[in-house]
Formats: sequence, structure tokens, C-alpha cells
Amino acid sequence: MTVDLRVGEDILVTQGLHSSCQIKVTRVHKRLQLTVTEEVGMPGMPLEKSVKLLAARADGRFHAVRADSADKGRPQHR
Repeated sequence: MTVDLRVGEDILVTQGLHSSCQIKVTRVHKRLQLTVTEEVGMPGMPLEKSVKLLAARADGRFHAVRADSADKGRPQHR
């Protein structure tokens, strides 16, 4: 799947009724940053949620900056 997103936009991709992934694009210190929020669930099971923060390097490639369980709070911009 390929999507085009502009700074400030986001997309929500769902798989079935219980699992989803949201990707949001922001700009921090003149570099692009992606916030990826994953929710994975199965009927009758607790929902697992995680947040990953990816930032662009000078060469434009993304690297992981931070990953948290969503229960610990939202990622902080550095």
C-alpha cells in the first residue's frame, strides 16, 4: 500500500473490526516526523496499543526515535 500525506495530515488503516494503524506526519526542527499508533485486538481479548515515533535523518531515511505502550502517554517532540 502506498499513500501520499502532507505535513499535518494523517491516515487510519483498519484491518477487520478490531485492529488499526494510524500514521500522522509532522515537522519538527525542519525534519519530517511520523507518529505511528498501532492497535491490535481480537474478539474477547484486551486491546494492545503502541505508539512509535520515527524521525527523518538528513538523508531523508526514517529511524526510530521512541516507542511506547500507549498507556505510558503520547510521544514527546524532541
